[in-house]
Amino acid sequence: MNIALSKSTAKMPEAPAQERESCLHCGLNLPSHRQHEAFCCSGCRAVYHLLQDQDLTQFYDLRKGSGVPATPRDENLDWLAPLLVQNTSDSGAQNLSLSVQGIHCAGCVWLLRETFRKHAGGTDIRINPTRGRVDLSWDSTQGAVQDWIQELAGFGYHLGPLGSGSSQQLRPLALRLGISAGIAAQVMMFSLAFHLGLGADGGSIYNVLGWTNFILAILALTIGGSFFITKAFYGLRRGVASMDLPIAIGILLTFTASTWAYFRFGPEEAYFDSVCIFIALMLTGRWVQERMLERNRASLRDDPGLEHLVARRQKADSSLEMVPVTELQEGDRVMVVPGDLFPVRAEIEHDATISLDWINGESAPKTEPAQSVVPAGAFNVGSEAIAAISKEDFKNSGLTELLSEATQTADSGQGSWARLSQIYVLAVLSLSILGFWLYLNDGVEAATKTAVSILVITCPCAIGLAIPLAAEMVLHRLRQRGVFVRSADFLDRAFGIRQVVFDKTGTLTLGRLDITEDTKLALSGLTADQRAVLATMTSFSNHPKSRAIHRAIDEPTLPLNSIRVSEFPGSGPLLAHDGKTYRFGHGAFALDDDRGGSAETVFSMDRERLLNVSFEESLKVDAVHAIDLLRNQNMVTYLLSGDHEEKVQEAAERLGIPKTRQFGAMKPEDKARWVREINDKNTLMVGDGINDAPGFAEAHCTATPAIDQPFLPARADFYLLGDRLSGISLALHAAKRFRQLVTGSLITFVAYNVVAITLCFMGLVNPLAAAILMPLSSLAVLSITLFRLRENTYPWKLSF
Repeated sequence: MNIALSKSTAKMPEAPAQERESCLHCGLNLPSHRQHEAFCCSGCRAVYHLLQDQDLTQFYDLRKGSGVPATPRDENLDWLAPLLVQNTSDSGAQNLSLSVQGIHCAGCVWLLRETFRKHAGGTDIRINPTRGRVDLSWDSTQGAVQDWIQELAGFGYHLGPLGSGSSQQLRPLALRLGISAGIAAQVMMFSLAFHLGLGADGGSIYNVLGWTNFILAILALTIGGSFFITKAFYGLRRGVASMDLPIAIGILLTFTASTWAYFRFGPEEAYFDSVCIFIALMLTGRWVQERMLERNRASLRDDPGLEHLVARRQKADSSLEMVPVTELQEGDRVMVVPGDLFPVRAEIEHDATISLDWINGESAPKTEPAQSVVPAGAFNVGSEAIAAISKEDFKNSGLTELLSEATQTADSGQGSWARLSQIYVLAVLSLSILGFWLYLNDGVEAATKTAVSILVITCPCAIGLAIPLAAEMVLHRLRQRGVFVRSADFLDRAFGIRQVVFDKTGTLTLGRLDITEDTKLALSGLTADQRAVLATMTSFSNHPKSRAIHRAIDEPTLPLNSIRVSEFPGSGPLLAHDGKTYRFGHGAFALDDDRGGSAETVFSMDRERLLNVSFEESLKVDAVHAIDLLRNQNMVTYLLSGDHEEKVQEAAERLGIPKTRQFGAMKPEDKARWVREINDKNTLMVGDGINDAPGFAEAHCTATPAIDQPFLPARADFYLLGDRLSGISLALHAAKRFRQLVTGSLITFVAYNVVAITLCFMGLVNPLAAAILMPLSSLAVLSITLFRLRENTYPWKLSF
């Protein structure tokens, strides 16, 4: 993105690099390889200057703390055309509901409103940052809504169709929590009277408050407690003892014991307030955990599904219509514009340049002759639209087969919690039975009080709150650093990761070609006129090799009104200038046929070689640094790619990955088979294309930097914003930290229970005292968790 700076830029000048430790835009610590720059990535640099240029710097005042790396990019708005047709009235009014990716703070909401307000067509906008949703009204007679959407893309906010599968689980959970909290507050107020001395001599108020507490406790059990009881029940039916099981047992036993005490001794001996508080606190912990995951999912634009992929199909009158790809049938004539993919296997009507990197990882584009059959999932990387005839119905497309494999999920990773739950439940029940047996000689009443005290005081309230809180805070810290976790159990599973499998094209590389250093040196040996000729020829071509050489030439082009460049599909451009003929392309085209080979790229003058051009893929700016970080964590890294062996070897050498752990020419099913063979619940796979989807289904954990590609990000455990890969290492560090926090909380919890149960066996704690000690223990565990998660502790103080 080229940003023209205005005089407003002077308001916040870039500080000298040596004076900065954090990115000037997002505020995150600068990685070690960018210590002498003001920005952590090119996206942040572009957005920073764009905000300055448009006088929108109030964004930084409204944003609290650090942000996340910016991800500006050009938008493909093909999905918008059908929505506009359906939602535009005769008067030109448009009402749209869209999903939005990239909202992180109040500053983001303000920026969306301000840019919307500056467009004459914008009439009303409503933004829901939690759900990642925008509802807007637009007057199309005053301008195109596409202009605003493209403007937002420049700031790193990306709009799309509202997905049909967005999660709604927070709404009923929040309703349960609200009702349960209200009941708990009411029961606490009524119970206060009994704690202050209200007894049987209190008359009718004594009975009214007692029965009211009992009825409200039943409502809390039905509305709030049933959330955990139902989950525990269905878990047991599947043979899984999750952490919901001890919570459910604690709720049921505490309620049962309190009910027994109520009818046996009266309302002053019951502790329905503890039952209701326990239910409310457990729902709070679960809501906090689900809310953070929901926010992370909303930050990634909803996975639109196949129904929102569109194609340009020719109608009977030769005009084009935008249709869902699911409607394509064999024999349909489609137009694939530059940058679009082929949704079905199709026969092209003229020569075309396509890329297969999304299918098999091959980075180099291919020129296919007319009447060739192009596979589904290929991209048009040429400069012209491609007319093609569909060779199959979409239901038979290879695209659907690959995408269906992406919906499979890896092992849930709940084994450790299942074992913990089983041990906890068995231990508590055994100890309560033991306590009942030990005091049975003193009477059934004494024995029952001891058993009930053990069940109440060992209630897993502390762990039920501390673990979700720790998870929420870890996820929040990751989110601040551009790492967005989508899977609820990722932190638990990621602790066991010992090997990381990378795709190459688009994951470790930028997915584009650049010329090698040797070629740059040779390029400087050309005359200025020859460089100007080469710059002119490549400026007329959209081929990746032409774009690569054009980026490297500083010379201005020749006057365009005096030259004509001819493009030969599959060969390269030709230019006649000053009585000489220049060619740029493969050797057989640029030189005499018997002197040049098709594998080399040559710039020639009158069939005489002027320059041999060699290309290499551009690694992402911190790819080498990211691999080094993983190596320092004792992670074993692998490189798998569908690209040619020699290109994979070249990239692996630059990344420091040994030959024994690099594999090329792999088909999607080969990747899946390979990952399945090495995966021992310890493999993280990082990829960006549908060719990685089968491998994702076999890996223990998955990640992607490709937030702008359909389907795969919505199936990854976490995704990365910006062009930095070091977030992978941070995510694994965070999983280790989370496990340490959980272990510490468990040790504290066990120590408390050992002391508490000992007191119960000694007869020093009755059920009422147990009901008071239970929430106090929860507060202690929560306080320890908050202290250990403060901002300046490991791993947040590390530089990535």
